[in-house]
Amino acid sequence: MNNIFANMYLLPTIYILGPSILQPSTQYQPPNKIQRKESCEPFVVRTTKHQKKSLDLSIAKMVFSTNSPFIIVENPEFIEVCTKLRPGYTPPSRKEIGGALLDEVYETQKSLVAIPEGSTVSLSLDGWSNVNNEPVVCTSVTTEDGRCFLLDTIDTTGHAHNAEYLREIAENSIRNVRESLHCTVGSVVTDNTGNVKLMRKLLTEKYDSIITVGCSAHLLNLLIHDLSIPNVKAPILNIVKYFRNNHFASSKFKETQKRKLTLPSEVRWNSYIDCLERFLDNWITLFEICESNRERIDKEVQRQVADMSIKRNAEDLLSYMKPVAVALDKLQQTKSSIADATDIWKKLQIEFENAKVPDSVMTSFQKRIRQALTPAHFFSHLIHPLYLGDGLSEHEIGIAMKYATENEGKYPGLTSTIMKFRAQSTPFLKDLFKKENFEGLSAIGWWRAHKGQIHHSVLDFVAGVLGSTSSSAGLERIFSTFGIVHSDIRNRLGIEKAAKLVFILQSLKK
Repeated sequence: MNNIFANMYLLPTIYILGPSILQPSTQYQPPNKIQRKESCEPFVVRTTKHQKKSLDLSIAKMVFSTNSPFIIVENPEFIEVCTKLRPGYTPPSRKEIGGALLDEVYETQKSLVAIPEGSTVSLSLDGWSNVNNEPVVCTSVTTEDGRCFLLDTIDTTGHAHNAEYLREIAENSIRNVRESLHCTVGSVVTDNTGNVKLMRKLLTEKYDSIITVGCSAHLLNLLIHDLSIPNVKAPILNIVKYFRNNHFASSKFKETQKRKLTLPSEVRWNSYIDCLERFLDNWITLFEICESNRERIDKEVQRQVADMSIKRNAEDLLSYMKPVAVALDKLQQTKSSIADATDIWKKLQIEFENAKVPDSVMTSFQKRIRQALTPAHFFSHLIHPLYLGDGLSEHEIGIAMKYATENEGKYPGLTSTIMKFRAQSTPFLKDLFKKENFEGLSAIGWWRAHKGQIHHSVLDFVAGVLGSTSSSAGLERIFSTFGIVHSDIRNRLGIEKAAKLVFILQSLKK
């Protein structure tokens, strides 16, 4: 017992004597359990596979839509920006951008091209040489609402561009339209060179339901070249080149802050007329510069600027070339149809006749208008609900009606339908021809509004004629985009890859 009391003072104070010798005090509080720290998840940016895929595609679309080189994604500054915006994210490599991502974005953009199934499109075909001097032939389609898209791009290296080979390319594109777009080609538009003319003839022999026409814009551009006068063009070009290239003359002209002088370009239609306009607008300024700086300006240039015969001839030339330029601008619009082209050519003819232009000018014009306007053009103008054949001569209306009767066998009821249309009898009620009814409605849409009242084959033929584009200017604009994409700096791009980039660039802009 003594030992117990003796040892009690050695025990911790938390224990007291009681019924069971040692018992914890009620004042004792067991230590709290250790709490787990909060998760670090809110402080960490995780990028899932799905998110990385989405980011990769967004970067790829940015690269394609800005026509940036693929190597930009491997630039340290670009990578740093991506890291700051999304820590832990690594952008795709240039090989991924130019490989799998390019293919995926291309297929996605193709699927987004909304061309209604069963509609009629116009096919354009033309060729050019790329930055590596490789021969390329492209085809494009123009929809009923006037949108133009690149269809096929063919590397024709080793092939002669004869009529048979070009027909084969056109046939493959027609098949592509039918199988991939589920549409029908109603017309084929090309330029007017000899081999392509023969190709159109061969194509018509095999596909008698397809209209083939030459590019009206190309023919108007040829007319401008027909009208140009060498003894006017040469001195004006010499003056413009001098004031653009000579440092002293160029600086003096810039001080005046006048409109810049331009030189004509073979690939830019209407540029010759722009050159004439700028020269005449700035003639007084050029004359004053020459007079004020006789010792510094070339003597021959001074003589040409002061030669009033050159100026007057330029004014005369511009007076009858300007209407051609205005007409050419209209024909180069993607939505311009062969009915529009017919109306433009006929109004230009009236303008020339009223202006009493020289016989040589009228002869050149008559030559080009005969090349441009075919029976399909007159027929299209006749059945257009806005034009109704107004402005056509009796002879031209007769050609249009003959065209209808020649196609009666393939499209039963065509001639009677056109006669009802011209008489504005059932189902073509007079109120439907009011201009206010055409707001937001195309000529094809107007005819399709009579679906069920007209035989479907007749309606398809009419849609093919009215939907035929007047020029291949839409395809020429695609070639311009090719030149931007497949440039001297990016000359290692293959033709197939360049074509995909062109399609993506155009579709993303639209």
